[in-house]
Formats: sequence, C-alpha cells, structure tokens
Amino acid sequence: PENWKDLDFDDGEWESGPAGFGYGDDDDATVLEDMAGNYLTVFLRRRFDIDDLGLVEELLLSADYDDGFVAYINGEEVARANVDATEFDSPTIVNHEAGAAEEFTIDNLGLLNEGENVLAVQGHGLQKSS
Repeated sequence: PENWKDLDFDDGEWESGPAGFGYGDDDDATVLEDMAGNYLTVFLRRRFDIDDLGLVEELLLSADYDDGFVAYINGEEVARANVDATEFDSPTIVNHEAGAAEEFTIDNLGLLNEGENVLAVQGHGLQKSS
C-alpha cells in the first residue's frame, strides 16, 4: 500500500527478522527463501523511540546494501543509493555488493517525533536470480 512507509501504518501482519535481508550469498541474517526468481524489492520497517528531541544533534543512517535502497523516516524520504528517482517503479540500478556500510547524514531533524518514529526502507535487487 502507498502508506507503508508512514508511522501510522499497521505492520502487525508483516514477517520479521534480524537485518540483513536477502538470499543466496551467505551474508544475510534473514534469508528470504522465496525471493530468488520471484521479486526484486523488499519493504522493511523499524520503529524507534526518542525520549528527548532536544538531545538529538545529528542523525546518521548506516547502510550496507545490495544493490540499492530508498530510506524514509516517518514517511519522508531521507536517503537513497543506486536507485534512480525518476524510475521508482522499475529503478535503474547497477550492481552494488554488500560488505561495507556507507553513512548517510539525515539533514532534516524536523522529521523526528519525540516518542515513536519509524525508519522504512525499500530495498532493491538488480535481477531476479534463480
């Protein structure tokens, strides 16, 4: 659904597991057995709480990805890598292997709520390997 990245989206029926997500290359904590040959995109959500917004000085997203992603906080895009913004439904991406995390500075701290927040990530693979 369109609102999957919003804070108020009900993800109670979603499956869960530890990060990283993927298949076939022995570097995933959660192996998606049905992904190979079937789909290229995964949708991930992680709720987090902030007790005092006044203490937040900087926000960094550390991402170790294969092949691309778009990240949102409370429904607003905050970072993307290797996914063309003009072709969101069929992104133009190139091969990017996981193995070294990259840091993305989140400039808009105004997106954060005191209390509950959600980081939502749309992960994209390059091809449907079987």
